[in-house]
Amino acid sequence: MASSAAGCVVIVGSGVIGRSWAMLFASGGFQVKLYDIEQQQIRNALENIRKEMKLLEQAGALKGSLSAEEQLSLISGCPNIQEAVEGAMHIQECVPEDLELKKKIFAQLDSIVDDRVILSSSTSCLMPSKLFAGLVHVKQCIVAHPVNPPYYIPLVELVPHPETAPATVDRTHALMKKIGQCPMRVQKEVAGFVLNRLQYAIISEAWRLVEEGIVSPSDLDLVMSEGLGMRYAFIGPLETMHLNAEEEETAERQGDHESGCSLAWTTLLIEAWILSIHPHSGLTSASRSAVLLLPVLRHGPWVAIFTPSSQGSHCSGHLDLLLGQLALIPAPGQTGAQQKGRQALENFSLHWAQVAVPGKSRTVSVFVFMLQHFLLSISCI
Repeated sequence: MASSAAGCVVIVGSGVIGRSWAMLFASGGFQVKLYDIEQQQIRNALENIRKEMKLLEQAGALKGSLSAEEQLSLISGCPNIQEAVEGAMHIQECVPEDLELKKKIFAQLDSIVDDRVILSSSTSCLMPSKLFAGLVHVKQCIVAHPVNPPYYIPLVELVPHPETAPATVDRTHALMKKIGQCPMRVQKEVAGFVLNRLQYAIISEAWRLVEEGIVSPSDLDLVMSEGLGMRYAFIGPLETMHLNAEEEETAERQGDHESGCSLAWTTLLIEAWILSIHPHSGLTSASRSAVLLLPVLRHGPWVAIFTPSSQGSHCSGHLDLLLGQLALIPAPGQTGAQQKGRQALENFSLHWAQVAVPGKSRTVSVFVFMLQHFLLSISCI
């Protein structure tokens, strides 16, 4: 039997989101009570969780350091809300997206909790000022909006009520980090929060482009799945603009258009290289991917990164050195992987310094940072 982390977490609602939260909190070692108004709903939810955890464990994708059985032992069902909240330090509401229903739930919770428990909602769009209006414990209330499916997508939007105590935000942020999620703070409430506002803006423009006959629906989806989606999986739009803008400003001052393009192409190179490795990081070594990538780098616009036409010389020798160092990155679990990974990164940085690339200082910092991030993700440094 696994020992639970301090405090108990209560999940109100046993649907898809509620079950996902239960699995996430259990993966962090917390005792979880799953509440629903119907006993059969709870039984179905617990059985669903058991099956899913077993499948995840078989696939090597179960989160946390505990086994599936140990995590399952931390999750229990309770049809009585008064009993469920006893000893709770965090309550996560996951009922259907209906304002009146959620307000009713929070009013009920407000009357039975103490001054220490956090009251959190999973709503994706309802304003905290409306959701928590009139509650005695409003300072303990916050929206913690997960991205569906929560078990696989780590982002959690933290949206406070205007009267939410800073300590409530801090505690919720720390809790989300503890269970492996990636919380971000919305400074003040706004309709749709941040993720959905960005999502709706993209959807709106997507519909306009299709409606005006500029692109087909299938090709529009390709722009995201094979283009922007891959880029934004590594760096966000503001960081992308910042890096490109700085490089372009330098190029403009120097009157060198190719310099302005070098970082953009290098960013694409980084993404292509990491994407070629990461899906197979548990199956093959990075050396295989580095070798497979060599033909791609030697042709097309990629070569401009290593061969500025203003210098009129090719850098294929340096390119071989770079890829040679990438090939030294060990596979996960290999003996001495961490030491070899650190050495490969150090050697890679030294060889990269030999490559003549316009605006190289910024390019190097980005490339090495992303390389470090990848190595960390496969536990090689």
